[in-house]
Amino acid sequence: MLRIPQLSLVTALALFAAGCMTTDPMTGERKVDPLPTAAAVAGAAAAGALIYVATDDDDDDDHNHKGHYRRRPFSPNPGVTCYPDQQRCYDQNGYAKKWTRRTFGD
Repeated sequence: MLRIPQLSLVTALALFAAGCMTTDPMTGERKVDPLPTAAAVAGAAAAGALIYVATDDDDDDDHNHKGHYRRRPFSPNPGVTCYPDQQRCYDQNGYAKKWTRRTFGD
């Protein structure tokens, strides 16, 4: 099933394609105009790249298991904050040894 960004891109491509046609004044024949076609292709590629970047999910920072650390601080429990760069957790009393071992191992 198409998601909204993909559906938007397909709609935009259809509109671009319709705008890339021209009528030859001598023969009255409908032809593809190369300049608007090239601009439409470049615009579609740029739109696709933007959609890809906006919807790309970097799973590297979503794990909270031993051996898989997040890059940003996170909270495994209310009142506890863990810092992957330090591999330490803290609570309202300071260093939380129990949570550090649970989260990052020995």
